Amino acid sequence: MALHTQTMPGLDHRTIEKINDLVQLNLDCVKGFNDGADRIDDAGVASLFRELAVERQSQADELRSVAARGRVPEDSGSAIGTMHRLWMDFRAAINAGDAYVILIECERGEDRIKEAYQELLDETHGAPDTHLHEVLMRQYEQVLAAHDRIRRLRDALKQQR
Repeated sequence: MALHTQTMPGLDHRTIEKINDLVQLNLDCVKGFNDGADRIDDAGVASLFRELAVERQSQADELRSVAARGRVPEDSGSAIGTMHRLWMDFRAAINAGDAYVILIECERGEDRIKEAYQELLDETHGAPDTHLHEVLMRQYEQVLAAHDRIRRLRDALKQQR
């Protein structure tokens, strides 16, 4: 479900910047999940990562439409996201694509995006633009579900060790 292409009325510059930050974080997740899928030795987890990458790209696109009059984020992701992916690459290399290790790093990234959504949801709760809040809430619920799936997989792999 896509939003209208024009900016929602009542969005101030600070809110647009925070939306843009969420777009960047979603793009970081897209790259992180795709990189993880390429490095992991578990086909089921790789498939999940590719599914989550598609979901996060959709979220980034939807958020971009909300902030259309603001600075449109680049597709490159953030420097922090790049550093996190490099760390994940390093850990995967020394652990030969160990799904457990990669899931640990993915959960760390999920914690970061969860916090960003929580922060913006807190700021937009009760704001005049309830549609924005509804979009953020729906996307936040998707992020929570993905986080929980990753954590459950990580815990299951830990028990198998």
